[in-house]
Amino acid sequence: MTLAEKLEEFLLSEGEDPSEWPYAYLLTPPNVTDQLNNPLAFWYLYDARKNLTAMIVQLQTSYGERRLWLTRNCRKGSSRKSPYCFKGNFTKDLQVSPFTPTTASYVIESSDPCSTPLEGVKIMVVLKQGNKTVIQAVVKSTDPPLDASNASTWSSLIFLLRWWWVPLCSVVVFRILSKAAKIYLSHNTEELNIQTRVEPTRTAITKSARLSERILEDYFFLILSDAVKKQSRLKCIKYVASGEHCERVRLIHASKHYHRKMDNVSVVEREGAESYEAVVFQVTTPTFYSKFFHYHSPFAALERELLDESNTRTAWSSHPREFTALFSRTTEVVRQPKDWRWDLISLLRTPPSATNFPHLIAYETFGGISLADYWVLQNCSVHQIRKYQCALLRLFLGNRIGGFSLGSFKGDFELIGLSRDAMLLVYEIFLKAGLASLIVILATDSAFKCNAVVEVFFCMLGMASLNIWACLKAIF
Repeated sequence: MTLAEKLEEFLLSEGEDPSEWPYAYLLTPPNVTDQLNNPLAFWYLYDARKNLTAMIVQLQTSYGERRLWLTRNCRKGSSRKSPYCFKGNFTKDLQVSPFTPTTASYVIESSDPCSTPLEGVKIMVVLKQGNKTVIQAVVKSTDPPLDASNASTWSSLIFLLRWWWVPLCSVVVFRILSKAAKIYLSHNTEELNIQTRVEPTRTAITKSARLSERILEDYFFLILSDAVKKQSRLKCIKYVASGEHCERVRLIHASKHYHRKMDNVSVVEREGAESYEAVVFQVTTPTFYSKFFHYHSPFAALERELLDESNTRTAWSSHPREFTALFSRTTEVVRQPKDWRWDLISLLRTPPSATNFPHLIAYETFGGISLADYWVLQNCSVHQIRKYQCALLRLFLGNRIGGFSLGSFKGDFELIGLSRDAMLLVYEIFLKAGLASLIVILATDSAFKCNAVVEVFFCMLGMASLNIWACLKAIF
């Protein structure tokens, strides 16, 4: 989809008419060397007279989720002394930082980036909790703007040389993590009032699914399709997947004859029954796919991931209990086949990563393979079974590579804003720094200079380590 199509799709989802704003201007960091970490982006929407009447604010968290808000201009008149001509506000419902409250509101004021003549851009974002200002941030241009349509090749080259490093993903993440560490280490826990992270809501755009999660989504869809086709209580399931790695919306119809008695019912009951025929099931985060296969049965997985406390849910349904009832509640013990891969999977399988909020439903430990594993064994080809086993091994090993327990910090260090991806980046920085130091030592130490074979060996080992680490990041 083009940017224009994505913009139109979002406006329609908000119940707005895209034709109200025939002009739009996007202010966002560029994609440099195929890296992009975009904490904030702004869409300026102009009416037919090219008046700035609305803005779309896009926020991306360090966990990878994104959220878009549409706000209209509520500023009544403008002062000549004020650089702002636009003012909007919207409610915050996404965890952005462990140091700021989840339930709050934003107030944004901005100048017009398309004003004539071209002037500097200035944006002020204020986070409020009631009438209290929590954070106030200002983004402003430091130099005169560059008009790309009229700029010379030399001025464009100078601009790129000066600013190419700013939007780099590693630079942005490093600055965020360093500031978070500074805040955390310079204050005690009571002063910080650290906010625990909740799972993203339906309104958020989920983070990208990892390779293992993309593979396991295929098997979850197969298991779900089989359960729907073998029952007759629900006519259709509207399955909404998480992320952009697969078809977003799919309909699963029951293959058995669907019937519902409609005699002697009122009009209201009849309309309710018709809406009940099509049940919507939406996965709100790709983490659902990795957690689903930790449980003994699909029913146990949905009981905790769909019916449990709202702050811990990774899925949503229009009729959650009816959807969960597609799967039987059983404690049946499945006989584990004699295969070293299943032995290793059973050994590595642990309860899903603990959330920052307690589950109301306890996790039931079990030995051997799960009912989902057994379904794959009974219904899939040898190639599909091997692919499924590899995905589970990647998943269970990745849980240990991405984070480890240390005192009160468990799982992925999400208490202080470090997701598993951030931990991988930290590990990578230490690995690269260590290899660089080793190469410097080998190049300067006279004891090694006499033996060129050792130097070549260590250099090759260093390059191989980087390549192996890149593969691990792609897999897990």
